[in-house]
Amino acid sequence: MECIAASVVVDHPTRYGGIPSTVLDPRACGLLLIGLASYLVMRVWSGLFFIREMLAFQKIPPDSAPSPELSARVARWTYWTWFREPLDAISLQCFLVALYWLGL
Repeated sequence: MECIAASVVVDHPTRYGGIPSTVLDPRACGLLLIGLASYLVMRVWSGLFFIREMLAFQKIPPDSAPSPELSARVARWTYWTWFREPLDAISLQCFLVALYWLGL
């Protein structure tokens, strides 16, 4: 079996059958698009909310007493995390099923 560097596959995907095989199987192409959309929504959401909150949490000294504001922010973080995790699961499932259907 030939070992192919990742940069070669990314630079020349049609050479190794990456793009043409997804075009030939519309089920896999649809799943890849759903998985990509779910992934992008999760990443944009993380960039706009979660990363900003994480950086704010890092500024709080670890030995300080939790304030009501901090407790509310932690509760909000936890609440929204429950809605973010399914997006991650959807992306993973779509990508895995598409790979299975493509026989990879």
